[in-house]
Amino acid sequence: MKMVKIYSTGGCDAATREGSAEIVLECEGKIKYLTFSYSDTTANRCILHGLIDGVNCLKKPCNVELISSCELGVKKAQKGKGVNVDLHQELCGILIKKECEYSFSVMHGEGDILNAFIRKHRTKR
Repeated sequence: MKMVKIYSTGGCDAATREGSAEIVLECEGKIKYLTFSYSDTTANRCILHGLIDGVNCLKKPCNVELISSCELGVKKAQKGKGVNVDLHQELCGILIKKECEYSFSVMHGEGDILNAFIRKHRTKR
């Protein structure tokens, strides 16, 4: 199976609850940049939605590394708890349905590096 890395970052206006996610899919040296908009959301939900939208782009089973700059409540969600457990369940369900093996990676304290990496690929479109 091919190895695919999906990098996701997101943000949200707390007043309007309008948000967006930017993702980069990386596979065998090829890069694909995508952006998505969401309403009635939070920053963490935008990041999770971005990962979901990225996984939905996969056409074949693969090994997937899901990368963000924050925890996203993964450990709680694995126990069926947490504020975003619905999105975690959706994400994992899609990965299982697509027969993908997956892992979560967190770039602790490296949000600026992740954002710069994604921005670099935004400008190459």
